[in-house]
Amino acid sequence: MSLQRLVGHNIYKFDLPYLIRASIYNGVKVPPQLIPFGARFQRFDTYAMDTMHMIGAGEWNYMLKLETAARACGYVGGKTGSGKDFYKMSRADQEVYLTSDLEMTKFLYEAMAGSFSYDFDTVVFDIETMPKDDIEDIAPAFDPDNVAVGNLKDPEKIQAKIENAEANHLKSLQDKAGLHAHYSQPCAIGYIIKGQVELDFSEPKELLTRFWDIAGKVWGNNQEQL
Repeated sequence: MSLQRLVGHNIYKFDLPYLIRASIYNGVKVPPQLIPFGARFQRFDTYAMDTMHMIGAGEWNYMLKLETAARACGYVGGKTGSGKDFYKMSRADQEVYLTSDLEMTKFLYEAMAGSFSYDFDTVVFDIETMPKDDIEDIAPAFDPDNVAVGNLKDPEKIQAKIENAEANHLKSLQDKAGLHAHYSQPCAIGYIIKGQVELDFSEPKELLTRFWDIAGKVWGNNQEQL
């Protein structure tokens, strides 16, 4: 059996840290060998491969959307909708959206793997999230001192801007909730395993438990190969 890697786009900076934090908040055990304490990406790269990291080619903090990178490599097609609205979609639309992300990620990885001479047995994955119901209980209280008023001098205009920011405080947190595990939960994880698409819409604890089981098996396989 060849060496294996979990593959995803921007997983070093988002998916894997998110899943670790979500596991903490949900009381799910994370295999200790999969936690990247220590040097940057010390352990992530023993079982995972980030296509964002690959396309970055060593450039610090390089960022490029999955769809843009895949199209540049010749991918035909794309996706509709926005990931932040995933939880609002019908199940049929969710399945289409998540499958599209998985297929683009697989295409992008395979395009780059040829250039890098990689020959890993891959498990492609992608996660989707949804806001928690109790964001208001978790979120910090609104602080008017954090409102940037720029060059405004008129006290009335300044006060109006502060009041508007306060009125939109919770909404702004909800809009970005999916990026933060303390404000959101994983609601779906998709995989391509041995060429087959698998979409998991279980409850958060089940999603997380299965993910770490898959990741642990990938890591364990690699240790056996060394």
